[in-house]
Amino acid sequence: MVSELQDLRTERGVELISLVQQEVNGYAQPLSAWSHNLAIMSKCKDPLQREFYIRMTRQFGWSRNVLIHQIESQSYEKPLPEHV
Repeated sequence: MVSELQDLRTERGVELISLVQQEVNGYAQPLSAWSHNLAIMSKCKDPLQREFYIRMTRQFGWSRNVLIHQIESQSYEKPLPEHV
């Protein structure tokens, strides 16, 4: 039962990554290296948190090391600055 739940979570995470990748101009565009996807999937359990890091990695072009630093410093939990 536990492995079935883990498989389901992994499938949903892969689906989320696929959806976000296809978002830009209707074309599937890879997030980045597969190592980015693995870091997000292994370190983020919440789907919204995963989506946040996927989008931020794409928007700012984070390297894998920067992505991991952002996850470990809990950037998702911090408020975004308001534009002045």
